[in-house]
Amino acid sequence: MAGALTAAVRNYWVDSDTWIRINQRMEPIVSATIDALVERGVDRSWIQTGNAASLPASFGLRDTRWDIVITKDDVPLGAIEFTAQSGSSAAKNLNNRIHEATSRALAVRSSDHNGGLQPQLGLFIMLEQGGSTSVQPRLEAALNQFLDDELYDEIAYTCYSDVGLREPSEGMSVQRFVDRFSRRLLARAVGPLEEITPNLERYREVIEAARGEKKDYSLERVPKRGGQAEVLRGGCTKRQASRLLSSGDYLSGRRQVPGWGARSRSPAS
Repeated sequence: MAGALTAAVRNYWVDSDTWIRINQRMEPIVSATIDALVERGVDRSWIQTGNAASLPASFGLRDTRWDIVITKDDVPLGAIEFTAQSGSSAAKNLNNRIHEATSRALAVRSSDHNGGLQPQLGLFIMLEQGGSTSVQPRLEAALNQFLDDELYDEIAYTCYSDVGLREPSEGMSVQRFVDRFSRRLLARAVGPLEEITPNLERYREVIEAARGEKKDYSLERVPKRGGQAEVLRGGCTKRQASRLLSSGDYLSGRRQVPGWGARSRSPAS
């Protein structure tokens, strides 16, 4: 469970005044997140924080700093950034925070220094509800677009107010974040399948085509018969199906953001 991590987020708002927040920053929350990843099988030795937590970037940037970076054998598997917006300053600082989150992810996504592999990127947002009623819908619109545009693979989003800590979006809950992000990391650490086992034979076409191009995971490449076809063609929306199909990157270890492929390939049209 992610109870310890949720408690750390709650304590950030409940037990600390502004001065303590500034000086302690996210350390208890970062530590609880690391513990949650380790509990789910991520090797603690892969996890870097502080000055060592950076990813190669582009646009002339040397590196981008993250709160947590996970690497194995010098290959970046993923990174997580934490951001808190207090009620008194959220309204005037929201645009800056959105710009920062966008540019940070885009600099990594467009980099050609990751060996053709895209690290899994996670964003952990903590909002304190203030007097402005426009902050929350603006923030949620930005977070949904981050996922739709695949700038971030997973997002955790919490909101604190007088009634306590809430998780406004089921798809961005803390539990879902740590569960899915850890699975993505472990799948990326294993790497591509070298042999297709009999139980995966029906998915051979999808697996063999898994080269990190979004078109390789389109519905047209799903078998017309079988469990996967029934799930994806039956009860899922196109958006849900696309996200399910993106789990193909678990098998291939490779995935590119549309239009931001590795430099050895032409940008997707």
